[in-house]
Amino acid sequence: MRVPKRANVQTEKQTSSTEPLIQRNRSVRILAKSIFRELKQQGYDDKQIVALATELLSEVTDHVRPERAPASSD
Repeated sequence: MRVPKRANVQTEKQTSSTEPLIQRNRSVRILAKSIFRELKQQGYDDKQIVALATELLSEVTDHVRPERAPASSD
């Protein structure tokens, strides 16, 4: 009795759908390291780099945060 190929196709889909995410995560890590190295070469100290990272996180948080409806005056 032959095993249906459908099981194999499902496994292939699961594998191929995670590969781009893994590659993207790896690319982001490489980019972060490159930016860090470049900042250090340009003379930025650790406190300045942390301040930059904090500002970047703040911008992302503001961008991702859903807009709040204006408060109603009762």
